[in-house]
This record gives sequence, structure tokens and C-alpha cells, in this order.
Amino acid sequence: MCFIGAFPVYKGIVIASTIGILLNAAYFLWAFQRVFFGKLNEKYSNLPDINRLELFTVVPLLIITLFLGIYPAPYLDIISSTMDVIIDHVVTLATYASI
Repeated sequence: MCFIGAFPVYKGIVIASTIGILLNAAYFLWAFQRVFFGKLNEKYSNLPDINRLELFTVVPLLIITLFLGIYPAPYLDIISSTMDVIIDHVVTLATYASI
């Protein structure tokens, strides 16, 4: 959306950045397709999907992620005082900027 407002002033930069974004998206999709849907390299064909050590590290992260995704109140309580300070600073700067 910011490209529409910048286009009348910076046409060349907006066109170049839009082309860059499109090329980046095309390259990402091409790389994603090759990595996840390409042929499997034969030297990796005998590797297991996941072992016990990896499960030992992933399962606690999964539990924490699900818990905080369903019930984020403990995390929000921890960061609320810091976020209040940051919000106060932003409001103060916004009032100075609007003057």
C-alpha cells in the first residue's frame, strides 16, 4: 500500500522495488519447490525422520507453543509492564510529532 503513495514522487525506485519483490517471490517459490518436492538425494535415503534426541528437544517446544497459543495470559502478564512503558513513549513521541 505504501507503493501507491510513493509512486508519484519516486517512480523509478517504486518500479525497481516492485520488480525486486516479484523476483524474490519467484525465487522463493522455485527454491521451495526444489527443496521440498524435488528428487531425494540417494545418500540421504537411509536417514530416519526423527530420533529420540530430536524428539526430546522438540516436544517441550511443542507443548510450550500450544499452551501459549491457547492460553497466552501468563506470557502477556510478564510483558505487560514493559509494553506499557513502550506504549507511553510512543504516545509521547506521537504527540510531539503532531505539534
